[in-house]
Amino acid sequence: MNAQQELERAGIFGATMVPGNSVTVIHQQQVSPALFNRIKNLEMANVGAKKRRVEQENKLSSQTSRIQSLESRLRNREQQLESQAIEIKTLQTEIADLRTSREADMVTIKRHDSLIKHHENFLKDEVLKHLNSFKEGLKSQMIKSNDQKRKFDETLALYQSMLMENQERGLCKELALHEATLLQKAKQMILTELLGLETRPGGDIGRKPDLQVVCSSNIDGFHGPSLSHKVHIQDRPDQTLIFGCLDRK
Repeated sequence: MNAQQELERAGIFGATMVPGNSVTVIHQQQVSPALFNRIKNLEMANVGAKKRRVEQENKLSSQTSRIQSLESRLRNREQQLESQAIEIKTLQTEIADLRTSREADMVTIKRHDSLIKHHENFLKDEVLKHLNSFKEGLKSQMIKSNDQKRKFDETLALYQSMLMENQERGLCKELALHEATLLQKAKQMILTELLGLETRPGGDIGRKPDLQVVCSSNIDGFHGPSLSHKVHIQDRPDQTLIFGCLDRK
């Protein structure tokens, strides 16, 4: 083997043994085809391995970042779990306190229920007793009120009767006085009328009119025994003087 062959062999071995060296076959005719194909396949496998290594390195780098992120999330989650554990313990303590308080409240409620029931029974008895007493008092007051009302009605009827009698007496006195006044005025009017007839032209001088005094029991809507006077002027039939006074017996 000469120097050229050694160089080619060293180059081939170096290419297969040292990463990154390319294979350069100077004299391919001096190398067997099987060895050449093997070297070529090894070189291609070496290139694929380099690519896979780069991919694995990139993948490892991304996995490292993901691992760091997951570790950070894990730490946060652990902190949350610790906080939740503390909160759970606090809630458990509060629940235990509430249960204790609830038991005490139930005891108090039962005692209050017993007192309320006792008070209700007492109030029912007292209210029933006072209600019956009130009904009896009300009934007695109603009886007294009815008696007082009846007495008041009787007294009122008596006072009304007395008042009506007094009013009727006063009215009769006023009517009698008014009648006397009217009679006096009527006499004056009659005298004046008579004097006028005596001096009237064409009349009978010296003739006096026929005067009539009539007693009647019904004067202008008044019924019953009464004293009345009707004075008719004979020459003046349209003028009639009526005087009356109710005479109550």
